[in-house]
Amino acid sequence: MARVEFGRRTRTPWTGRRREADRDRAHGALAAVALTLLTATGIIVIGVAGTDRSAASAATMLAATEVPGNGGTAPERTNPDPDPDPEPSTPPSTEPPTNTPVPSTPPESPTPSPGQSTQPSDEPSQSPSPPADPPPTTAPGQSSPPPTTIPRPPEPGQPRLGVLVSTGDISLTSAYWGARSTTTELQVTIRNTGETTQLVRLRYSLPSGLTDAGTPGCAPVTGGTYRCGAWQTAAGAQFSTRIRVLVDANAWLRMPLAGSVQVTAVDPARPDAGSVNDDEGFAVLFPPGPPAAGVTLAADEIAFGTTGQPSTLVVRLGNTGVTEAGGTVEVILPDGVTVPALPHGCRATAPTPDDPAPANPDQTGTSRLGCELGRIAAGQTATARFSVAATPAAQRMAPLSGAVIGTIIPSQGRTGRMQMSFRITAAVAGVPSEGVGAMPTGSQGLLPMVRPVSQPDNGVQRTAIGLIVVSGLLVVLALTLAAVTLRRHTP
Repeated sequence: MARVEFGRRTRTPWTGRRREADRDRAHGALAAVALTLLTATGIIVIGVAGTDRSAASAATMLAATEVPGNGGTAPERTNPDPDPDPEPSTPPSTEPPTNTPVPSTPPESPTPSPGQSTQPSDEPSQSPSPPADPPPTTAPGQSSPPPTTIPRPPEPGQPRLGVLVSTGDISLTSAYWGARSTTTELQVTIRNTGETTQLVRLRYSLPSGLTDAGTPGCAPVTGGTYRCGAWQTAAGAQFSTRIRVLVDANAWLRMPLAGSVQVTAVDPARPDAGSVNDDEGFAVLFPPGPPAAGVTLAADEIAFGTTGQPSTLVVRLGNTGVTEAGGTVEVILPDGVTVPALPHGCRATAPTPDDPAPANPDQTGTSRLGCELGRIAAGQTATARFSVAATPAAQRMAPLSGAVIGTIIPSQGRTGRMQMSFRITAAVAGVPSEGVGAMPTGSQGLLPMVRPVSQPDNGVQRTAIGLIVVSGLLVVLALTLAAVTLRRHTP
């Protein structure tokens, strides 16, 4: 009799082979899915990275070709038309620098004026070659810095251009008050801050009441502006020259007075490289006067720091008479320099016909004010203090000058009146202005540096991260499905 078994399935060889085949197919599908997802993820990451690098490279190329559109005195002019005015044949006499450049042509040595230095030294000589691109003239009474071509960033391996000018002041002594006119000198120091030999040209503007006293190598242009020949100066070299100035006996009536000096430098070996320029102002300082009985006057220098905060002007008016007297002072400030808030006892005063119109009509504060100091006892001195502010443009043109007028009005006797000018300086005048990137601007006479490249686009980064996360989730899902499938087919 046959045996029959219930509840037990018999495993045949064919069934085992089928299950092994199912497992192999599941493993193959799992490996294919994982490989596909990982490959897609890698392609996405590589593509996003390439996009970021392309965007950064494009930003760098754009930054390297940009020229600043503002930021102070950065060069922004194009080639001028030829100037019909005659060009001086030689530059003025110089006190040469230590490094001696080789002049392109033998210099013509003009006969020095009295008081000018003619001692030889181991410093560079000047080149008499005239400027190739003379600046255009301006209307009478106006002055402008020399036009220049727009400098381009130097190509790899090409030297950078740069020039820097600094001036002294025209400081008059008490002998001015008794003279019909006074001849003095303005010292100008020029430095080649570039990396190659440059041709440097000089131009200067004198205020009303001052004229050139025959500086060798310089000729008038118009409106109190003069220009000189050119010096060929080696990289890093520095030299000084003196400009002879005639001060009229009535110039003090127009105080405060100030002028400016501009220099332009080009590379004679690379005419298409453009040019760079620099300019600096100078003050005309008058001593207290004209001499008057019963009154003394003094004013301190104003110095602006780098913080942008106002500075303080201190004025002292003395009564040297024998009786008590009333005292008043009047303060006159240059364009861009003002008293933001009038002190007690002070009022704004109307300008006289000799006062120039302000060049900046939007400036705030008072640039001319009169103050009552009250009664001043005989032999005593009254002190007045004023908080003074200056615009960034005015500080960059420093040194400047202001004027103060002091009056002593005794109860009996004649009124004593005296006036003087004071110096205005600013630390920012020797510091590069804010501009593109970390570059010094035109006040330093340097070429612009490359603008810092911005960071990669945040949208591209977010997209890449999102795709990577989705790919990872798909891989995890595929692995989970494969594991479940294997578990079902496992006996």
